[in-house]
Amino acid sequence: MSRRRALLFVFLIFLLGDFVWWQAGAQNRAARRALAQRGEGYSLSELTTLAQTVPAPALWEVAAWRAEEREQFSIARACLLRARAEGMLSSQGYGLLGDLTAETGNLETAVSFWEQAVEQDAPQADIWRRKLAQVAESRGDWEAALEHYRILSQHAPADAELLCKVATLLSVLHPAEAPAYLELAAASSSPCAALAASLRDALVQGSLQDDPAYIAVLTGRALGAHGEWALAAEAFRRAVERNPDYAEGWAFWGQALETLGLDGSRALETALRLDPASLTAASLNALYWRNRGQPEKALVYFYRAARSEPENPLWEMEIGATLAQMGNISNALEHYRKATSLASNDPAPWRALAEFCLQYGLEIKETALPAARQSVLLAPQEAASPEILGRVYLRLGDLTSARRLARRALALDSGYTPAYLDLGLIASLQGDDALARRMYQTVISLAPDSPWAAQARRLLGP
Repeated sequence: MSRRRALLFVFLIFLLGDFVWWQAGAQNRAARRALAQRGEGYSLSELTTLAQTVPAPALWEVAAWRAEEREQFSIARACLLRARAEGMLSSQGYGLLGDLTAETGNLETAVSFWEQAVEQDAPQADIWRRKLAQVAESRGDWEAALEHYRILSQHAPADAELLCKVATLLSVLHPAEAPAYLELAAASSSPCAALAASLRDALVQGSLQDDPAYIAVLTGRALGAHGEWALAAEAFRRAVERNPDYAEGWAFWGQALETLGLDGSRALETALRLDPASLTAASLNALYWRNRGQPEKALVYFYRAARSEPENPLWEMEIGATLAQMGNISNALEHYRKATSLASNDPAPWRALAEFCLQYGLEIKETALPAARQSVLLAPQEAASPEILGRVYLRLGDLTSARRLARRALALDSGYTPAYLDLGLIASLQGDDALARRMYQTVISLAPDSPWAAQARRLLGP
């Protein structure tokens, strides 16, 4: 009897072994099919289960892409990190991991992942190289940005936008190399053709005097006129570096710094000290006085500038901002509207009108919303346009649209600081305090001296 039981026991062990072998083989076959089909036909749950039970680490990345398709971003990020830990993350996986990491507010780590994607020459590496270029721009690392855009332009020589980026950066960093690029960009159908033409004309005008400082100021002014204030500030900085006695260079540098939300007082004071009679220095100092709580003094200079340049929408916007500071909101609004009529095809006055209405809680649906929409119609590829429209929707309580537009802004420019602040506010309203804190910290790390960073610090609290 015991012998029979022993034989039966052995037989059962053999059956169990066959079953285990068969089951393992089925799982291995399923894993191979899932890999071959890139997860098609498999649920996210099935893919993660297979990845946990079968020695096929590449399945983690397949599961990550499926999770990303379903907007389950935290699961996607966890799967990609697991694939990376197993040494089986592809270059495209590194790119996606960078995107998902950036959305958590950890931009430094995201940059390292994008760099991995670029170094491994991913099929879509240029997507992440563009993000690296944008982050370099936001940090003022202009030479690094130029190198990235050069490579991107080489990979896509027909892309007029990339050509214009290279031309614009060269006009400030290496002006002798810029004319050929600017000529091509100015002849293109790109929205930046007008900027390229302005920069080309500035370099031609500057070359008549053969004065590098003067050329840098003309270049900076052309950039500022088209809203490219960060690069304009770099041009003006280089102008005064070349000629420390150049009053207008100091004045325009001060203006650029103030426009960027930085302290331009030293530059502006230097300009007036070097040339007390300069209208440029005086009118740009008005910005300083207004920002220091003396709008009446500033207004005199702004009206004087508007009389000198009646077609310039900038002065109407500055008069509007100054009147608003004095409490004259209704007249201020009319000056912002006049700015849009002076330059109806320029997105900047439309964005300024929407920003003004948001700042003062004025006609959000009646004026701010159509103004922001107009800026998107005029400049859909400029991150500032969807960001301001998203902020209008945020004020109107449409968090879904606000989040979508903030993400669109970051897709256009991964270093665009206000969009991170918007995402932080949205996360906070939705009760995700941890995500909100990460977004605010990203704002501070990207632009520590900006008004957005100041707001982020207030929201973070002590």
